[in-house]
Amino acid sequence: MAVVLLPRPAFVRAVNERLAWLAENRSEDQIDNFLAGLNTTRERIANAPEAGPIVKEDAEHALRMRLFPRPLPYLVYYGHAHGAFTEVYLVRLYGSGQDREDIDMSGWPW
Repeated sequence: MAVVLLPRPAFVRAVNERLAWLAENRSEDQIDNFLAGLNTTRERIANAPEAGPIVKEDAEHALRMRLFPRPLPYLVYYGHAHGAFTEVYLVRLYGSGQDREDIDMSGWPW
């Protein structure tokens, strides 16, 4: 069965903020690289959601992380119910050196 990626509002906000920052501060090539890296990362998550290391979990859900392809300095946090990879929630986008909030597992789907 195919994996459905469901972007959460915080993820969409972070992507839009990153695109706005890149548009103001970087070249169009860097925007294109970011979008290509995002697309590759989404494909990797959809094709092998279990491959990302678990960064947090509770009895019902797991929160995982995938890096963008090198040399892009971003990572995506995503979550799913244990044992179920049909719906995967794209939860957060972070820069590699960015402070990461502690995600409350009781707030599923974050």
